[in-house]
Amino acid sequence: MKNLILILLTIALSSCGPESRMYPRQYSLKNESNENIKLKFYFKYNNQLVYGEVITLNNTEIFNGGILETDQPHSNDVNYPINAFKSSDSLIVIYNNQKKSTFSIDFNGNLSTPIDRNPFRHGNYTDIGNDTFQFIFTEDDYNNAIDCVGNCD
Repeated sequence: MKNLILILLTIALSSCGPESRMYPRQYSLKNESNENIKLKFYFKYNNQLVYGEVITLNNTEIFNGGILETDQPHSNDVNYPINAFKSSDSLIVIYNNQKKSTFSIDFNGNLSTPIDRNPFRHGNYTDIGNDTFQFIFTEDDYNNAIDCVGNCD
């Protein structure tokens, strides 16, 4: 019996390999739209948006999201889906309560359009060094947002 325990312990310890290297990534959102913006983070449940959190950014302000860790580098994979912001899968950006844009990602990694400006897509971020990536809301984002004429919430 003692030998069986030693054999099982030896097998268990020898089957453990070294841990994979982790690659931390810091993501942030910056407002350069020349408008004050409100970021409304949501999580979709039963096809309904469940309220998350609201962050307000004045022009040039930055919101730092969480740090994501992965066991493989993905800096070159532009379509890599990210979720570093309040564990949300949906984001509504409101510009001065005049215009808004909506972005989302689903469990399969499908992104809402416009895909080339979706903050849930790694390729839309600028690498600012040290595994830190930044998405910038611009005047073009404001100009392309949907008019909601004061009824954006």
